[in-house]
Amino acid sequence: MKRNVLFAFALTALLICLLWLALRKSNLPSGPVVSSPQPIQITNAQIPQTTSLPAAPTNNPDALIRPDSVDEPTWNKWMVYRQVVLEQNQPVEFYARVLDQNEQPVEGARLKLKLTRWDENEFSMSNFPHWDPAKAVREIDFFLLSDSNGWIHLTGTNGSSLAVWGLVKDGYISSYPDGNFGGVSYEPNGRRNPSGDIQMTNAWNPEKGYILHLQKE
Repeated sequence: MKRNVLFAFALTALLICLLWLALRKSNLPSGPVVSSPQPIQITNAQIPQTTSLPAAPTNNPDALIRPDSVDEPTWNKWMVYRQVVLEQNQPVEFYARVLDQNEQPVEGARLKLKLTRWDENEFSMSNFPHWDPAKAVREIDFFLLSDSNGWIHLTGTNGSSLAVWGLVKDGYISSYPDGNFGGVSYEPNGRRNPSGDIQMTNAWNPEKGYILHLQKE
């Protein structure tokens, strides 16, 4: 919980800086800014669970018309702020492959992932002007299964980071305990940064993938 609060505080401070720069460098048009988040789509089979990945809402331009009670300068500032926040959700692309000690693919291995993203609903017109970025940061735990060739693919969703939290399969010994041991941060303009393991750079390469090993008992 403490880690989540610190993360939200740091990210909110970053957004304030980005907002200040945006207001200095850009002349915002009178019309509202509308983001276009990508829809959620899981490539591999997802294990049923209570918490599922949300479908990104479809933006309705008419819902973002400036209310008469809000003056245009204030509205423009909020629209810049909204755009900066929603740009933290970037397309997520993650490829991994599970192999045994003989470099053979392992089917049905369960990989636990944690997706961090911004909830666009917090920045809808129904919440205006009471947007609270600290409440909008969501961490979503979910699981994917490796296919017959050992591959795990995650595409079609969006977020700010993806962390790998564990890998298990009955009959195999795993060296990946439950807990963050690496991941990828997704940033605007297509920037991607690995964490935990330099080999994580292969996680956005569909030809290589990030290699995970299990040892058969």
